[in-house]
Amino acid sequence: MQARVNPILEMHHISKSFGATRALNNVTLKAYPGRILALIGENGAGKSTLIKIISAALKPDQGEILFQGNPYQPESPAMARASGVGIVYQELALAPDLSVRENLLLGMEPQRLGILTSTKEILKPARQFLKTLGIPLEVPIVNLSVANRQMVEIARCLCQKSRLLILDEPTSSLSNSETRLLFDTLRSLSSKGVALIYISHFLEEVQSLCNDYLVLRDGQVAGEGEISQVSLGQLISQMVGRENSELYPKINTPSNTIAYRIDLKKASGLAHPCFFNIHHGEILGLAGLIGSGRSELLKSLMGLNGKVQGQIEKCHENDSHKNSFLLDLARMNPKKAFSIKMGLLSEDRKEEGLALNLSIEDNISLPTLSQFRTYFWLALKHRRAILWNWIQKLGIKTRIPQMPVYTLSGGNQQKVAIGRLLHQELELLLLDEPTRGIDIGAKQQIYQHIEEAVQEGKSVIIAGSYLPELFGLCTSLLVMHRGSCSPVQKISEWTEESVMAWATTGALTLEPKKKTQESM
Repeated sequence: MQARVNPILEMHHISKSFGATRALNNVTLKAYPGRILALIGENGAGKSTLIKIISAALKPDQGEILFQGNPYQPESPAMARASGVGIVYQELALAPDLSVRENLLLGMEPQRLGILTSTKEILKPARQFLKTLGIPLEVPIVNLSVANRQMVEIARCLCQKSRLLILDEPTSSLSNSETRLLFDTLRSLSSKGVALIYISHFLEEVQSLCNDYLVLRDGQVAGEGEISQVSLGQLISQMVGRENSELYPKINTPSNTIAYRIDLKKASGLAHPCFFNIHHGEILGLAGLIGSGRSELLKSLMGLNGKVQGQIEKCHENDSHKNSFLLDLARMNPKKAFSIKMGLLSEDRKEEGLALNLSIEDNISLPTLSQFRTYFWLALKHRRAILWNWIQKLGIKTRIPQMPVYTLSGGNQQKVAIGRLLHQELELLLLDEPTRGIDIGAKQQIYQHIEEAVQEGKSVIIAGSYLPELFGLCTSLLVMHRGSCSPVQKISEWTEESVMAWATTGALTLEPKKKTQESM
């Protein structure tokens, strides 16, 4: 066990309220040099407020903070950075059209008497760091992958000589290989004495990377200690305040009756034709690495992905072609998709999935306003009564349905986006990364809604890169590799190894799951 030294950051009895809402209540936190502290908790638990206090974006109502043994009371985020605190937010703060060098120097250009001086010394730690990663200083940020952009953010913190580095959901948009690269980088920084605070909803990552943990629940510390001394189930119980039942619901075997036949011959991001059927009550997983074509395939089915060739057939309950409904994907658009009871949940809820400035009730009901129309008027009271029932059913935490969506936590925003689909009584749900960036409690609720949908005979396609989720939810799976689709197989016929083999190489053969003594 690594010997403990004095903490770099100490927060004692921190409290913060916003009006009648207490965001933090008597929170104590310690971050040590050379160790990685996991800060975990559900959305709304107080993590963001705590980080904003560390960054000096907010001031605590009470409590004491020490940094490197001295009182820490910066007046601004710039002063916090100058003190040695670096933060890499989930939404990266980079100027995409500027070069790596220019981004590293933004806001801290060296000068003397108003004249810019040599940048060699200030760039030295970043130059060495980025050289090992193969990231040149002159390349524009827009040409870098998301992972490498995060490395630039970390390099900027090194230029500021940060002794404490805070990362907020850094892997939510990374592939497995990019995540490994990030973890190697963080371990290297930790070995050099940098203290790290790592915020993530991926508890398996936390167990793999971090040394210590602190759980927040409802603004209070619900658990803390060394990560090696706690189980995944115990972490979840501390986060949600109840014993953890099965994270993934037990999905019944789907019907043998085909609900939709999909024949996608040509589309942007698709290298080869892709044909598959989906049955009533089936959850089909669509796996693959970032850039494999998963999102493009779903958008093509909705008519949102440029020129498409192919067709989608909505089958009659008795699987009779005579009574089926056929749509040409070349003429597809969201309105026509709705006509065959199909809808999409975008992976980017803020840019594509929600109207953030509109209310909860507006977002849920926008596609179905006609059902609340009386002549030329909307029956607002009738709409409000129906939508309040949906808000309660979905577990959206709000006092009134008129609250703007941007005021909600990420998990509650995602529930609104899913509620929009469920309210339309669709029969085929296309869900692109439905639980990205939300906490374990919100995930469980969303899984329950998916389970209820398939129990009613609806069909679901879930696109994602998080294999435990796909294996936990799906009844069948296909994998994409550079725009090519594998055959659809029952989930029991896949292993995580065979999925990754297909996703990384496009292998045409699948290895059946082997029974071992341990699994029997």
